[in-house]
Amino acid sequence: MYSVGVEDDFSADFRDKMPEKEWKSKIKSISASFPKSSAIILNNPEELYKYEKAVREQFLEYRPNVFRDTLYTDLTKLDGGHPVEIMYNDIIAKSKAGKKYLIYMAEFSPADFKYYNDKMYELRKKGYKFVSLSRILKKVEAKKEEEKQVTDSTNVSIKDEK
Repeated sequence: MYSVGVEDDFSADFRDKMPEKEWKSKIKSISASFPKSSAIILNNPEELYKYEKAVREQFLEYRPNVFRDTLYTDLTKLDGGHPVEIMYNDIIAKSKAGKKYLIYMAEFSPADFKYYNDKMYELRKKGYKFVSLSRILKKVEAKKEEEKQVTDSTNVSIKDEK
């Protein structure tokens, strides 16, 4: 995950006053250094949407999976109890609301991780499946490719009729 921020934000990977040549070079370097990463996620706490879009579009020249930080739920920033319970309840609520793919970012202690395994086992018994982000992205990409092939074959049959 990389962040977009203002000039004074030293924790930001891409600052709004950074010269264009510098941030483009940084994107190229990141893409070359981590070629097997499944996705790039851009965090934009300062809400610099135009700059974030420019950074995202530059990343897209090197890799297909670049997302805004709205893709996932960050459990480390949520208050209100045990992180595993928050995640468990959120999964149930969002799946009942019709969400098919849910992505979470969490940090657990060893004890929390054991509790996480126990709670996720309960969900597995109910039919929920858990996979990595890269596997989800592969499924989404395959579905897009399948839809594209259907559209292409429809266009070919329309041309054949003329």
